[in-house]
Amino acid sequence: MSWIEKIIMFKQKNNTEFNIVGLIPARGGSKRLKNKNIMKLFGHPLMCYTLEAAKQSKLLTDFYVTTEDRKIKKTAIEYGAKVIDRPSIYSRDNSSIVGALSHAVKHIEADGKRGVDVVVWLQPNMAFREKGAIDEVIRLFFRSGASSVRTVVESRHCAQLAIFIDDKMNMRRPYISKYSKKYRKQQYKTAYYCDGSVMVFYRDNLFDPPNKQLKEFYMGKKSKVYIQPDHYGVEIDEPVDLFMADFIHTKFPDLIKDRVKIRK
Repeated sequence: MSWIEKIIMFKQKNNTEFNIVGLIPARGGSKRLKNKNIMKLFGHPLMCYTLEAAKQSKLLTDFYVTTEDRKIKKTAIEYGAKVIDRPSIYSRDNSSIVGALSHAVKHIEADGKRGVDVVVWLQPNMAFREKGAIDEVIRLFFRSGASSVRTVVESRHCAQLAIFIDDKMNMRRPYISKYSKKYRKQQYKTAYYCDGSVMVFYRDNLFDPPNKQLKEFYMGKKSKVYIQPDHYGVEIDEPVDLFMADFIHTKFPDLIKDRVKIRK
C-alpha cells in the first residue's frame, strides 16, 4: 500500500478529509443503442461492470448512480449502488452532463454531514474495466498535484491523416494543416483519445472554475492523463461496439484477464 493510499484511507476512516465520491451518470434516453446502459453483456447489464469496479475501489468513499430512468435505478440498486434521482432538466438529449454532476454533488452534500472533496466520474458504458484502475488514477491525481486526471487510450488511427468534409461533401485535407503528404505515417506522433473510463477532479472545479468559458472547465488548469491499454477503452455506443467487445472477449481473453468481474 502506497503512502498516498495510507493517508487517504486514514483520513477517510477518521472522517477528517478526502471525501472521494464516484459518480456514474446513466441516462435512459440513449438513441443509437436503445437502453444500452442496462443491456446484457456477458451475462450482466453493461453498467454493472462499472458499478462493480467502483465497489472494489479502496479509495472511493462512496459511489452513486445518477439517473432519471426507473429501470436503470432498479438495476443499480440490485447491484449495490446508491441512486440519485436526476431531474428531467438534466436528462434531455441536449442537457449538459455538468448539470447532472453538479446536481448529484449538491444532493450528496445536502443529505450528509460531509462535503464532497473529489469527484470521480465513471462512464457506465465501458465494456471492460481493469482491476484497480480507478485507484491508480486517484493515486496519480494526488501524487501529481494536478487539477484533474483522466484515462486515455492510444488511437488506432493516425490523427494527422484525418480529414474533414464541408456541407457540400467536398473533402478538405488535412484536418491538421501543419502536416503534409511528405510525412510518412511512422513520423507522426502517437495520438490518444479520452475514453471516459475514469475522470478525477476537485469538486470546486464544478462550481468555482478558473475559466468557465472552456468546454471542459471542470478539468481545471493542470490536467494529466493515465494511459491504459486500448482494449480497456471499448465504449459501447453503437452495435459495432458490441461486436468489438465480443470479439475481444471471445478471441483474445488474455488481453482482458485482469478485467473486473461481477461478484454478485
